[in-house]
Amino acid sequence: MSKISLIIEREYLTRVRKKSFIVMSIVGPLLIVALYAIPIWLALSETNSKKQIGVIDNVGEFKTILANTSNLEFVFLRGETDTLKKVFFDQQNFDALMYRERQAPFSEKGIVLTTVNQMSIDLENEIETELSHGIERYKMNKLGVRQATLDSLRTNVHLDTRKANSQGRETATSKELEVILGFVLAFFIYFIIFMYGSQVMRGVIEEKTSRIIEVIISSVRPFELMMGKILGVALVVLTQIVIWGVLSTVIISTISVFVGNVSPEIIATTSQVPNVDMNHLAETPLANHIFESFLNLNLPMIIFGFVFYFIGGYLTYAALFAAIGSAVDNETDTQQFILPISMPMILSFVVASQIMRDPDGSLAFWLSIIPFTSPIAMIVRLPQNPPMWQLALSMVLLVVSFIGTTWMASKIYRVGILMYGKKTTYKELWKWMWYKV
Repeated sequence: MSKISLIIEREYLTRVRKKSFIVMSIVGPLLIVALYAIPIWLALSETNSKKQIGVIDNVGEFKTILANTSNLEFVFLRGETDTLKKVFFDQQNFDALMYRERQAPFSEKGIVLTTVNQMSIDLENEIETELSHGIERYKMNKLGVRQATLDSLRTNVHLDTRKANSQGRETATSKELEVILGFVLAFFIYFIIFMYGSQVMRGVIEEKTSRIIEVIISSVRPFELMMGKILGVALVVLTQIVIWGVLSTVIISTISVFVGNVSPEIIATTSQVPNVDMNHLAETPLANHIFESFLNLNLPMIIFGFVFYFIGGYLTYAALFAAIGSAVDNETDTQQFILPISMPMILSFVVASQIMRDPDGSLAFWLSIIPFTSPIAMIVRLPQNPPMWQLALSMVLLVVSFIGTTWMASKIYRVGILMYGKKTTYKELWKWMWYKV
């Protein structure tokens, strides 16, 4: 154990003293903050640019239904459609040109919007919305329906969703909150496992190619060396995560002070939260429901599960990455081995949205049980309270998988670490597992 501790200390101190570690510890939080700040900045930039839309309106029908907005200015044109279109294509004097493809009784059909450059989906949606509202007003006027009457008929329903336990006790739940939390935790595990697992692999390759491994291996057993390297990098991961968390919190809190006057509608847009009045959100039953749902989350279990699957997933994959690093002479040769190992984790992340939609379905169950996919699949389900027996079974299988994977990886590692100048195949890896050294 003392030898493993020395290896852990060496791996940890060597990596945290590197310039790359220091730089990433600073740049990482800035990238996190950029994800928060850039969408707001882009939204602010968009609000200052008004789009000018040319509208060919010879009979005046569009003029009766369209009104300028904060982002759109409609310029109504009269003349031959083909002539006006040619001028638009030649001069590009508007951001877009709208016209009716054929003259017919007024309706929502046959309206064309054309641009010279690629049309943004936001522009198309905003114009469609304005047209829809305008045509609604037109039809209402023809039928003699007042706007106030229509508004009184419109109803928005927000279900007060709850979940009952075996005793019949109901607690508030929010599917949106559970999905977002599960996805964020799963993405974090996915990112960290591959980022730092590959660091273990590269570290092994560097020591092997520099022949320093021959000196180290004379003092410690290959298994001790592999475990020390994996655990040392794990401590580096935890150190960097703590630094990122502290710096990100400080920077985001500071930025929040300066953007405190940003329009709530802009923040809602960048957060992809539709039709929510952010000014009065705190006073709505919906906000109270979400807040109550957050308090009803089994936070101790979520935190424990996240730490468990993060550590279990990292140790399992890091052992495999270490075995790959020992079996090759350079990073280029790792590609044939990385893809088969990475596929289960990639698959679980790709189908995470399906697991969120049906957390109790067969797909969610089996991916939560299989050890190579459970770090993603189960953490996605965790905020939605999966059955305890499934959680326990998943954890036990992950521990068993880690032990088995580490045993297999150590068998490959002890032989491959001293192999040079030979292209390794899957057949040879299988033989190495059963060599008596």
